[in-house]
Amino acid sequence: MALTVNLYSFSKRENSTKVPSNTDTSTDVSVLLKDGTDIVNPVLILNDSVTSLHDRNYAYIADLGRYYFINQIVHDTGNRINLHLTCDVLGSFKAELLTKSAFISYSLQGSSDIPDTRIATTKNYSVSHAEAAFPSAVGGNNYFLSMTGINGVGTYYTTRADIKQLFNTLTWDTLQTAQGSDDKTTLKNLGDMLGQGLEQVFTQGTVFQNVRSAYILPFPPDDEILGSSTNIYAGYYDTNIEAQPLVESIFSQAIAISIPWSVPDWRRCSPYTSVYLYLPFFGTIALDTNTLTGSSYLTVKYSVCFSNGDVSYSVETDTNRIIATGKCNTKADYGVGSSNSGILGGLTSIASEYVPLAKSLPFVGEQMGSALNALVGHMDSFGKGFSTNGGLGGFSDAGLDLRLHCWTVTKNLTDVQSNFATVFGYPLMQVGSLAGHTGFLQTMDFTYEGNCTLKESKLISDFCNHGIYIE
Repeated sequence: MALTVNLYSFSKRENSTKVPSNTDTSTDVSVLLKDGTDIVNPVLILNDSVTSLHDRNYAYIADLGRYYFINQIVHDTGNRINLHLTCDVLGSFKAELLTKSAFISYSLQGSSDIPDTRIATTKNYSVSHAEAAFPSAVGGNNYFLSMTGINGVGTYYTTRADIKQLFNTLTWDTLQTAQGSDDKTTLKNLGDMLGQGLEQVFTQGTVFQNVRSAYILPFPPDDEILGSSTNIYAGYYDTNIEAQPLVESIFSQAIAISIPWSVPDWRRCSPYTSVYLYLPFFGTIALDTNTLTGSSYLTVKYSVCFSNGDVSYSVETDTNRIIATGKCNTKADYGVGSSNSGILGGLTSIASEYVPLAKSLPFVGEQMGSALNALVGHMDSFGKGFSTNGGLGGFSDAGLDLRLHCWTVTKNLTDVQSNFATVFGYPLMQVGSLAGHTGFLQTMDFTYEGNCTLKESKLISDFCNHGIYIE
């Protein structure tokens, strides 16, 4: 059978739909189709007088409607040349193939946000960090005294020196006769002290009976919840110690902190990236990374109760989604005790060398750290099983960093995705038409149905399911 074949010198990679353009030059020769060959792998016979044949590697046979690769050029007897061809099914059926729809696994037009499990991770990782100020956590010891006074129970923001002065002034010790220049002065001093003690007793009990609590917090109260300085009263007794009362015990604020993503792609999810957030007085929590992939920052809302030391947290995404809540306590007792409220319980003979005045009065001492009542913190990060039980949650945490911190820990890849994608595309994972796609494309379980032989149909399906290049 006589045919006309167009022979090309054509550069084309494997598994590509590329075909010669109108500008590509061809050599047109007349050939015979060898008997007994099939359309997919035909053998052509032509006269060896054809020049420039050995640089040809590609052919088009219009009568068969197909493009072919030239596999072999064999010189036969009788001055003949045999061209052994293989059908380029992707080039031959390109136009029809691009009209088909399939489940496209990977394409150069895919998404960099979909996990690409084809790229291996290494044992190494990168860490990125961001931090933000925590306004209330400026540190230091801040003293609070709660007293029953003329206006009920009041809590005062005071100083350690004021508390010491208050207790030193109102705690009587033994009076030595040597403290006076004569018996008359000694008796006068004794009378003054008794008068002060009796004033307390008969104006609603001793000072110590009116002390409700004394405690320390590792942060100062905001000015907006404090009143003007006023004298502290123990019952109706004016102690002459000034302090600022708490007029509101709750202070709330919100702080934004960026999420320091180290990558812009699909690794912004678990198990490739972990996100950790450090909260002052509570500790570090692990957040559910998969809920944060589309977020650029977190909002940490916190509320401090200055009357009991509770600190509550709420962590939200930039889409106002609450992803974690928690609570801890930062209060440390100052150490106020009571053993006897009788002012004259220890009074003995005034004729002795020492005059014990109120020897059994309650003793108020500084027992810093001896009565810590910090609660065990608890926080749950909403999501796939991430939670933190415990936490720092105590006064001692004031010695640590009092700022917000956020870390992302990301696994490293064996290759840069942009390099990888040029050869193997990006994940797409959706059904769609092959039209509009260029570069690498791979289908899943695709079966080509077209105007071709069954053998060619299977070849096209296999090529597509293993990955082709649309060019």
